[in-house]
Amino acid sequence: MLKDLEGLSVDDPRFNDTIAKLKFEVVSHVREEEHELFPRLAATHPPETLDELGRPVCRPRQTAPTRPHHGALFTLTGA
Repeated sequence: MLKDLEGLSVDDPRFNDTIAKLKFEVVSHVREEEHELFPRLAATHPPETLDELGRPVCRPRQTAPTRPHHGALFTLTGA
């Protein structure tokens, strides 16, 4: 789906529909994790194990940019 979006201009009639589908998929994925997978993990593993599992997820968040690269807008809009 991201590959489809990458090839679309914001003016393309399929752009908004593709964004809506992507949003639905991401929200569904997060909901499944939060309401099903994470509670099962918490019920079956000690806090130390959960901390260990969470470390690789937290590391990239600490170094991820907090705003888009200055060229990102140009890339998205083609301006």
